[in-house]
Amino acid sequence: MQNKTIYAGFFPRLAAYLLDLLILGVLLLLFRFSAWIASMRYPDAFIFRDYVFEFSIYDMILYVLTAVYYVVTTYLLGGSLGKKIFHLKVVGQEKKLTFGQILYRETVAKYLSKAMVFVGYFIAGFTEKKTALHDILSDTYVVYDYVDENQIYVELKQIEMQGQNWQNYYNRQQFQPQEKTEEFEEKE
Repeated sequence: MQNKTIYAGFFPRLAAYLLDLLILGVLLLLFRFSAWIASMRYPDAFIFRDYVFEFSIYDMILYVLTAVYYVVTTYLLGGSLGKKIFHLKVVGQEKKLTFGQILYRETVAKYLSKAMVFVGYFIAGFTEKKTALHDILSDTYVVYDYVDENQIYVELKQIEMQGQNWQNYYNRQQFQPQEKTEEFEEKE
């Protein structure tokens, strides 16, 4: 039995992004606080002067730390912490993303999505597979990551047919099947 791919739309992705901003704010709080104290004491320090397109070294460090958060969480977990909380994951055509694909998506492609007043993000509401500009550029999709209840029902019935008590096997699951699947009905 195959799971149907359900693409995540604009609003669930927005909610995950806002949650990630909160998480990043907490994670970077110590760095920002210490930089704020340093800027009060040494306002002309080189780290706070604008160098490239009015970005200071401080701004570049914040960008790199943010990119590291997104790249590492997407590589290790399949999505940022915000996406995981909302049961979303980032997949590619081959379902498994490469590190280069993730690095490109989370840095260059997302920068381009933000460059024109976030228009790259808004197009996710209008494309067939609900892809934003950074998804299109990196050949990725954001989909719902859920457990198929019918598949669990089939597995539990197979365990029961083997003479095992499925409640002992899945002692922490509180699962009430809604209906039988076609796959299980064929096996009976």
